[in-house]
Amino acid sequence: MGRIEVRGLYTMRLKKIFYCILVLALVLTVTIGCGETSPPEPVATELVPQRANILGSIQVSEILNDVDLIEAYDKVEKDSGDPQTFEDALDQLVEDTGFDLRDFSEVVIFGDINTFGNDTYLGIIAKGTFNQQDFMDRLEDNLDMDLSMSDYKGYELYVWEEEETAFVFLSNTMVVFGAEDAVKDAMDVRKGDRKQVGDTILDTYNQLGDVLIRVVLEFSEELRSDLLEEADAIPEIPFSFEYLADVDTVGLSVNKDEETVGININQHFLSVDSAGDAYNVLSGAFLIFKGMVSDSQIKELLSNKIDLSIVDDSIKLSYEITLSEIEELLIAMLPEDKEATEEAVTEEDGARPAGPKEETQEAVTEEDGARPAGPKEETQEAVTEEDGARPAGPKEETEEAVTEEDGARPAGP
Repeated sequence: MGRIEVRGLYTMRLKKIFYCILVLALVLTVTIGCGETSPPEPVATELVPQRANILGSIQVSEILNDVDLIEAYDKVEKDSGDPQTFEDALDQLVEDTGFDLRDFSEVVIFGDINTFGNDTYLGIIAKGTFNQQDFMDRLEDNLDMDLSMSDYKGYELYVWEEEETAFVFLSNTMVVFGAEDAVKDAMDVRKGDRKQVGDTILDTYNQLGDVLIRVVLEFSEELRSDLLEEADAIPEIPFSFEYLADVDTVGLSVNKDEETVGININQHFLSVDSAGDAYNVLSGAFLIFKGMVSDSQIKELLSNKIDLSIVDDSIKLSYEITLSEIEELLIAMLPEDKEATEEAVTEEDGARPAGPKEETQEAVTEEDGARPAGPKEETQEAVTEEDGARPAGPKEETEEAVTEEDGARPAGP
């Protein structure tokens, strides 16, 4: 009995020690974790302020690493002063602007389209891998920036006063830059002092899916009115743009799936009736467009591949084309450009373009008043003018001399 009691007591003590160690480990884990973990990096769209009515994103690293894009750039004919390879082009961009796109993985763009062209409200949230000092040094060196730095809600705010442009690094993987007021608004959203972009534009943005490029524009009453005024000013348009009066949002997406490039445009309207009216207008516009395209190959590769559909209060326009078809389309369109160039030269000179030989002959003709002559012809013409007769060879000159002397025709041996 004594041994059993001692063994039981020993077992209970071991359990208590084990539980104490376990609790201590959990406490230490939580304490250390809380002490070392910084606030989680936000999703880029969570920083977009409510003022924004345009929202877009570009998957920079996916585009830059696309083999087809790199090969297409390397193949295209370039002037001797242009970057000859895709990498050279990226290096040139760094030299000209200070921005190295190879540091970026994704950029999210937001702004107020009503301000574009006048105190533009535009911000860019870039994700990637950044060295803050190197990044700012490149900008200062290449753009000749005079930057000032201040604290804004716990972040270092770099401001280029001359251009009213600001930069803020949230971490070594996220930087916000653009118009100073747009950058500060994004920081306000980050701190909870300002509302983020509304659900209407954000839901449309998310519905476009994970694509290479996506852009959403929310139509305000002011924007709809401005577009209608500009559309009415376009002469000789055989259809009405009145349907723009009820556009709510427009979303554009561009994606590449192996050998196919897809473009989608989604339009959402304030009512089902407005969407129906817009569908009828757009359908008629596409029929007119198809009728205007005379080249059958261009028509097949361009207009015939557009698909227009309507569901309730939304219209979707889709277009898909393969890389080989893009090449065919460019080839089909190039001859027209070449003919236009030749016609421009013809109109300038008053005749067809002449080669070097023809230009020389024309110059001689204008100078002498006759067709250009070779060395032999020029010698013969000189003799003819001097003697009043056609030029004669040595034998003929001897025979003519004998004829004139003897008064008879030349005789053989």
